[in-house]
Amino acid sequence: MKPQHKKILGIIGDNNFPKCIHGTVQDRIVALRKVSIAIAELKPSLVYIMPTRGVATEILPILQAMGIPFIIVAPYPDFSVPLSTPERGMLKEGCDKAKNIVLLDSKNPIDGGDTTLLDGAEFVMDSCNGLLFAHSEMMETSEDCFELVELVSVKHPESSFFVSYDGEDD
Repeated sequence: MKPQHKKILGIIGDNNFPKCIHGTVQDRIVALRKVSIAIAELKPSLVYIMPTRGVATEILPILQAMGIPFIIVAPYPDFSVPLSTPERGMLKEGCDKAKNIVLLDSKNPIDGGDTTLLDGAEFVMDSCNGLLFAHSEMMETSEDCFELVELVSVKHPESSFFVSYDGEDD
């Protein structure tokens, strides 16, 4: 009998996930469907995810609905401060349902901590054997986003899956 290997998936994404305020309800439904389908096809037994604004906060309820256990990785204590009130609500519920929460540094970079978004992403990538990068076709031009894409491509070239939640269907 062949040993079963756990599919541990890291999920990273950008900050452009459609909100009902900025887009149409239809845009949001399509984006949620595309990400849900990608997760279902990958069949992870565990997910590592950082609570970033946009994709990650939207994925927590999807993982809960699918019954997939997840570990939330926070680079530092106030990492999720820029979240909106609804996103904070999703994160709070996600934290309550998480299998575990990993805090990488006790201080944020402003207060002298050394851990950044990229460090958190690297921890997620090092903890998994597959990676899903969910992004917008209009990915923001922030340096962090481009560095994340580069990091994903280098760390997991064969096991990285890129899903555009607002691009054309394949």
